[in-house]
Amino acid sequence: MPAKAKKSPKAVKSPKAKKAISKDDFIQKGTKLPRDPNAPAPKVSAYMYFSQEKREEMAKKKGPALDFTAAGTAIGKAWSELGEVGKKPYEAKAAKDAARFEKEMAKYKPSAKFAAELEACKKSSKYQPRLKKDPAAPRKPSSAYLFYTGEAREKLATSKAHKDKSMTELSVVMGQQWSAMSEKDKAKYVKKADEDKARYESEMKKYKPTKEWLEAKEYLELKKAKAKSKTPEAQEAKKAAKAKEAAKGLKEKNKKVAAAHKAAKSAADKASKEKAKAEAAEAKALAKVQALEAKLKEHDGELKALGIKPKAPKAKKPKAPVADIVEAVTVDKKRKAPAKKASAAKKKKK
Repeated sequence: MPAKAKKSPKAVKSPKAKKAISKDDFIQKGTKLPRDPNAPAPKVSAYMYFSQEKREEMAKKKGPALDFTAAGTAIGKAWSELGEVGKKPYEAKAAKDAARFEKEMAKYKPSAKFAAELEACKKSSKYQPRLKKDPAAPRKPSSAYLFYTGEAREKLATSKAHKDKSMTELSVVMGQQWSAMSEKDKAKYVKKADEDKARYESEMKKYKPTKEWLEAKEYLELKKAKAKSKTPEAQEAKKAAKAKEAAKGLKEKNKKVAAAHKAAKSAADKASKEKAKAEAAEAKALAKVQALEAKLKEHDGELKALGIKPKAPKAKKPKAPVADIVEAVTVDKKRKAPAKKASAAKKKKK
């Protein structure tokens, strides 16, 4: 018997690579801002002209059986394979429509009513991007009323008296029943709420926010702060703060100038007083000298009357310059030197 052929091992499918999570995955876009019905029609791109043409062709062939998602994929592929030459007719249409749009936009001016409506929408949180819940975050605790409604809703919906009522009508009935309920009957739901709250607090202590979620939160906060800073109120507040800061700086500058002026005046006053004091002392000394000179003249007159000639003050002998003294000493030494030599010669003869 021929040997059985070995079965080839099945090819192992490689696991699909997980999509990398970014901060954008945690941001939910707000509702699109309303469009002015009187505004010019938006310009159409070359791809949109091509897409419209192809969809019409596909709709004629397949009719109601046309799968729009599959058709979109096929159209995208056909566009990428079209080439530059094939795209030219659609690009020409797009350029013509862009010129039309710019011309109409130059004449367009929104009405005051729509402009006010648009500004109100921009301020509304409905039209602002929102932060999604972090999937890693603990589930928030439920209230006692929510525990009650979770239990009562099913009973009311299946009861004969309320089975035909809508969810809104059932909510009204549950609200009425909860208000009429005694504290004793509410106790079991309150206990469940307390336990759920304790569970939430315990989980929150261990919870660490996702890095990308924190990035999304920071991004939205910065965006909100930036948008707020551009409002007329914020601009006015900024101008007021700037003017206040300038006034404060001018006040400080004037304060320093005043202090410098005061210090200069004080120094000038002090110098003036010192000068006056010195002049007074000089005048006093001069008066004293003049009094002494007058007294001396009077004394000389008395001596002359007695026939005594007053002695003239001895003139001080001027001191010889140092160079002259050195020269005199040197000459004297030279004169004495031969005598010493002669006496030495006499001693030798003896």
